[in-house]
Amino acid sequence: MKFFSLFSSANDRDDDDIAEFRKCIRVLADRVGFLSKHREELHEKNTRTEAANEQLRKELEEKIDQVKTYYNKHQLEKQVIYCPYIYDGYWLLGF
Repeated sequence: MKFFSLFSSANDRDDDDIAEFRKCIRVLADRVGFLSKHREELHEKNTRTEAANEQLRKELEEKIDQVKTYYNKHQLEKQVIYCPYIYDGYWLLGF
Protein backbone atom coordinates (compact mmCIF):
# COMPACT_ATOMS: atom_id res chain seq x y z
CA MET A 1 0.00 0.00 0.00
CA LYS A 2 2.90 2.34 0.76
CA PHE A 3 4.27 1.72 -2.74
CA PHE A 4 0.93 2.70 -4.24
CA SER A 5 0.84 6.00 -2.27
CA LEU A 6 4.41 6.83 -3.41
CA PHE A 7 3.47 6.02 -6.97
CA SER A 8 0.35 8.17 -6.66
CA SER A 9 2.28 11.15 -5.26
CA ALA A 10 4.84 10.80 -8.07
CA ASN A 11 2.00 10.89 -10.58
CA ASP A 12 0.58 13.99 -8.87
CA ARG A 13 3.97 15.71 -9.14
CA ASP A 14 4.19 14.73 -12.80
CA ASP A 15 0.69 16.08 -13.36
CA ASP A 16 1.66 19.34 -11.64
CA ASP A 17 4.79 19.58 -13.78
CA ILE A 18 2.79 18.94 -16.95
CA ALA A 19 0.20 21.54 -15.94
CA GLU A 20 2.98 24.07 -15.24
CA PHE A 21 4.63 23.25 -18.56
CA ARG A 22 1.33 23.74 -20.41
CA LYS A 23 0.81 27.04 -18.63
CA CYS A 24 4.28 28.20 -19.76
CA ILE A 25 3.55 27.12 -23.33
CA ARG A 26 0.28 29.13 -23.30
CA VAL A 27 2.10 32.22 -22.00
CA LEU A 28 4.77 31.84 -24.69
CA ALA A 29 2.12 31.35 -27.39
CA ASP A 30 0.32 34.51 -26.24
CA ARG A 31 3.54 36.51 -26.31
CA VAL A 32 4.53 35.18 -29.73
CA GLY A 33 1.05 36.08 -31.02
CA PHE A 34 1.36 39.60 -29.63
CA LEU A 35 4.84 40.06 -31.09
CA SER A 36 3.73 38.73 -34.46
CA LYS A 37 0.79 41.14 -34.59
CA HIS A 38 3.01 44.03 -33.46
CA ARG A 39 5.56 43.14 -36.15
CA GLU A 40 2.86 43.23 -38.84
CA GLU A 41 1.65 46.62 -37.62
CA LEU A 42 5.19 48.00 -37.65
CA HIS A 43 5.78 46.60 -41.15
CA GLU A 44 2.61 48.28 -42.45
CA LYS A 45 3.56 51.56 -40.77
CA ASN A 46 7.07 51.35 -42.22
CA THR A 47 5.68 50.70 -45.70
CA ARG A 48 3.40 53.75 -45.47
CA THR A 49 6.25 55.89 -44.13
CA GLU A 50 8.59 54.83 -46.94
CA ALA A 51 5.92 55.66 -49.54
CA ALA A 52 5.36 59.09 -48.01
CA ASN A 53 9.12 59.66 -47.83
CA GLU A 54 9.50 58.76 -51.51
CA GLN A 55 6.73 61.20 -52.46
CA LEU A 56 8.37 63.97 -50.43
CA ARG A 57 11.74 63.20 -52.05
CA LYS A 58 10.21 63.56 -55.52
CA GLU A 59 8.54 66.84 -54.57
CA LEU A 60 11.83 68.13 -53.16
CA GLU A 61 13.68 67.23 -56.37
CA GLU A 62 11.03 69.11 -58.38
CA LYS A 63 11.40 72.17 -56.13
CA ILE A 64 15.19 72.04 -56.44
CA ASP A 65 14.87 71.93 -60.24
CA GLN A 66 12.48 74.91 -60.13
CA VAL A 67 14.88 76.91 -57.97
CA LYS A 68 17.77 76.13 -60.33
CA THR A 69 15.67 77.20 -63.31
CA TYR A 70 14.60 80.45 -61.62
CA TYR A 71 18.18 81.14 -60.55
CA ASN A 72 19.53 80.60 -64.05
CA LYS A 73 16.80 82.81 -65.52
CA HIS A 74 17.61 85.49 -62.96
CA GLN A 75 21.31 85.28 -63.80
CA LEU A 76 20.54 85.71 -67.51
CA GLU A 77 18.23 88.67 -66.81
CA LYS A 78 20.97 90.34 -64.75
CA GLN A 79 23.24 90.21 -67.82
CA VAL A 80 20.74 92.12 -69.97
CA ILE A 81 20.61 95.90 -69.47
CA TYR A 82 17.96 98.04 -71.09
CA CYS A 83 19.41 100.89 -73.14
CA PRO A 84 16.96 102.68 -75.48
CA TYR A 85 19.74 104.10 -77.67
CA ILE A 86 21.29 100.79 -78.74
CA TYR A 87 19.68 98.60 -81.44
CA ASP A 88 16.40 97.22 -80.12
CA GLY A 89 16.82 98.73 -76.66
CA TYR A 90 18.64 95.86 -74.94
CA TRP A 91 22.31 95.35 -74.52
CA LEU A 92 23.72 91.98 -73.53
CA LEU A 93 26.69 92.30 -71.26
CA GLY A 94 29.38 89.67 -71.58
CA PHE A 95 30.54 89.11 -68.02
